[in-house]
Amino acid sequence: MSRNKRWLAWFLAAVLCLAPMGAWAEDGEEVPPAEMPEAGSFAIDTTHVYAGMDRAYQSGYTPTVKNGTASVVLPLLAENIQGNSITVTPNLGDPATAPFVFRNYQKVFTLAEHPVSGGGKAACYLVQFDFTLQKERMNGVYPVVLEVQAKDSAGNAVLQSFTAYVTVSDGKSAADAADVPADAPATEKPTSQPIIVVEKSVANPSPVQAGGEFSLAVTLRNTNKQKLVQNMTVAVTCDNPSLTLLNDSSTIYIDKIAKGGAKELELRYRIDPSEAMGKANITLTMAYDNSDAATLNSVGVVTVDIAQPLRVSVSMPQIPSEVNAGDTLALAFQVMNLGRGKVYNVRLEISAPGFIPDKAAFIGNMEPGSDGTADVNVFIGTRDMSEGSTETEKYGMTSGAITLKYEDENGQEYQEEFPISTNILEPFIPAATEPETPEETKTPSQWWIFVAAGAAVIAGAAAFLIVRKKRRGKGHDEV
Repeated sequence: MSRNKRWLAWFLAAVLCLAPMGAWAEDGEEVPPAEMPEAGSFAIDTTHVYAGMDRAYQSGYTPTVKNGTASVVLPLLAENIQGNSITVTPNLGDPATAPFVFRNYQKVFTLAEHPVSGGGKAACYLVQFDFTLQKERMNGVYPVVLEVQAKDSAGNAVLQSFTAYVTVSDGKSAADAADVPADAPATEKPTSQPIIVVEKSVANPSPVQAGGEFSLAVTLRNTNKQKLVQNMTVAVTCDNPSLTLLNDSSTIYIDKIAKGGAKELELRYRIDPSEAMGKANITLTMAYDNSDAATLNSVGVVTVDIAQPLRVSVSMPQIPSEVNAGDTLALAFQVMNLGRGKVYNVRLEISAPGFIPDKAAFIGNMEPGSDGTADVNVFIGTRDMSEGSTETEKYGMTSGAITLKYEDENGQEYQEEFPISTNILEPFIPAATEPETPEETKTPSQWWIFVAAGAAVIAGAAAFLIVRKKRRGKGHDEV
């Protein structure tokens, strides 16, 4: 296979690589694994470090050469593989120029759990080969194409190739091969190859919201300060189908990155509104040439936190337009969680000069689709009674707000204010009622009773005198 064809084969293989299955933190704690690649394809486990590896693929793993043997490790992930078995055939290139001892290296590998750096185990198809090197080998970088064959659960053939690059530095140099004179200038010894790593990434906004769009600024760094990289392609994939890449292409071309230099990429995504809170892994598979036009590769993974937008609604009680100092208002609140995510520490705060609540209106944590209530009694004082008040007048118009507060799962607080106002009047005191006097209880017609009684007395007295006079006159005549 010609050199150009080998480069093309490697590039096609790199584009097919999907997201990693999981990762290990620096302190050995396991990070939750990502979703497996879709059925019918393989992906490199870029995050774990298996036996025979000095670093993970995402950190720039390269095969080792020691004691005349080149060792290649390729951890593969796949689902729905028939019999959980794959066949791998190495293609070592042209026997006339390759440094390997050619023989039948074909092997069968099965799905199993293997120890990883940091403790614990991870399940994968752990492809491992030890290639014997020729004694009269030449220094250089040599591609090894690992051709993977399998069948999916439906019996369909699955074919995929992955390329590793073996660097030989303990063999003969070009000067040795040409048998140059001893006084000829020494040829430059092979140096370490440039590795491109994802130095940092910044999402805007962060956390990103389901149902919205966000941008992701990714910084790529050339870790080698002696060699530049050129002719780079970056293939972008994501393990979460709810994220849609808005860039014109999923493959980005970079002309070059200087020695020790950096390049920033901007990725734009849209997230389906139905996506639950969680994480998404975006994989950057990079292929590039060093200054000697040898093709190299690297993989980086960026993790994005996805949040559901919080939607909390409150039913506000009616505040009268006028109240009297000394009154008590009974306020009832109903709060509803209309979003898809849980909200925490839901409460309402009442603040207005002259408003003195008897307790906090605390509802607590609310599951998606739930509601909660809180009842508060608010004593109406004067405007200068509230704590910290600067009011100088006791009565009159007062205004403030009822504030709804709640938090998301990360402790970030949200709030919404509802304005309130009313007119505080002087305290209402009912007028006192004086007792009625005996004279006031008499009816207006009672004076006629006294007049009638007096007349009766006078008439009786007159009648008595007339009768007596008549009796006296009758007696005189008889004598």
